[in-house]
Amino acid sequence: MEQHPNHQAHLAAPRVSMDARLQASSLPRQSGIGALPAPSSTTPLTSTDDRGIDDGSVSRADDHATFLGATPSGNVAGRTSARARYEHSPMPLSDHDLQRLMARQASQTRGLTNEDLLSEMLASYDQPQGLSFYPSNAAGDAAAFPSRPSEAPYSAQAAILAASKAGLDEDALQTATEYMQNNAHTKLDILMIHILSLEQNIQKLEQDFDASKDYTTKTYNLVKASFTMRPEQKAALRKLLRHMLAQPLVLGYNKKNIVENCMEYITQKRSKFGFEKFATDETIKGATEAYLNDWTSTDKSEFRKYFFRLCDMKLDLNELVTTLMKEVHLTPRPAAYDKKVYAFIALYRHTAATVIASMQPGQRDTGFWRDLNAAVADLAYLKDSWIDEIIAKDRQAYDIGSLAMTAEEEDEIVEDEVDEEPECPGVMAS
Repeated sequence: MEQHPNHQAHLAAPRVSMDARLQASSLPRQSGIGALPAPSSTTPLTSTDDRGIDDGSVSRADDHATFLGATPSGNVAGRTSARARYEHSPMPLSDHDLQRLMARQASQTRGLTNEDLLSEMLASYDQPQGLSFYPSNAAGDAAAFPSRPSEAPYSAQAAILAASKAGLDEDALQTATEYMQNNAHTKLDILMIHILSLEQNIQKLEQDFDASKDYTTKTYNLVKASFTMRPEQKAALRKLLRHMLAQPLVLGYNKKNIVENCMEYITQKRSKFGFEKFATDETIKGATEAYLNDWTSTDKSEFRKYFFRLCDMKLDLNELVTTLMKEVHLTPRPAAYDKKVYAFIALYRHTAATVIASMQPGQRDTGFWRDLNAAVADLAYLKDSWIDEIIAKDRQAYDIGSLAMTAEEEDEIVEDEVDEEPECPGVMAS
């Protein structure tokens, strides 16, 4: 970029106050408010000067003079602009000082006070194109004297007030104050340094968190290992798993749902399993849940094999339910089972018959539980409308009598005939 002829002189010149600069660069006023002095013999307004300004400089000077409130050179010979006086001033002005000078001349020409001028300048900060003292319709002037976008005045007091409202403590407020005193480039560097420092701190926190998690896990395992179930408690939990597999679980028979139902059952009847502190002791809870998770898959496999053997016997639905529940249901057993229990056992048998018919010799994975869960999910949309239908189909296939027990049949049940088992029942034989 071509430097101004006075650029080096401006850098070498001693720092002078603004008022001194304005006084040194201003010439005596002629008569009339806002009138500018006549040009000196060293201020050519025609031809080309040492900066390469063409003959249009006269019209441009007239335009600027008109904008500043002076009379064009065509009417008052020798009128010049503040820009021309600046270029040949014995004490060069910065662009900022020049704009202040031009603004002062414009305000005096229009009869404005300093307060009026300040209001106009503050209002100009809201304009996206910035504050410009040059005519907007002069394309040549825009190229020769480009306007500088204005910036809102920096207020350290406002910044400090904002930092105080943010709840910063004394040390942080001092750091913010020191940060505000830096230039833009230094501020960016400081921000980058703080970002890198923050990343390091986050990484350290993640490492500390992982270490704490490992320590907590090890501690939990040690505490859990200190609790040992008695053999009868383990047997009771195994029986509970089989009991739950024969219940109508509308959410399916996946491991998670089975264990959750078992844990809820233990919470309600914890004394039945010898877990009096089950509701408040997290160690007992954790050990119990872990034990159930360990044995669910095994008990599902044993239950499936036992049920397939019952299906081979082709029992009617009533006898099938009675035989199955006698083997897996926890005591005391009900005298009669809900209709939904019959429906789910019929669904069990329908799924088992389909799986058995499609099995190949040597096939290990029957897919029984997968197909059963899919069937339960499909029937969930039908509410309870499918219950009577599947019971009727099962009775038709296996020549079953009536579903529900009559009142006379219920009266014939003797309480002593209901099988009683100890509080911690044994494991079902596979």
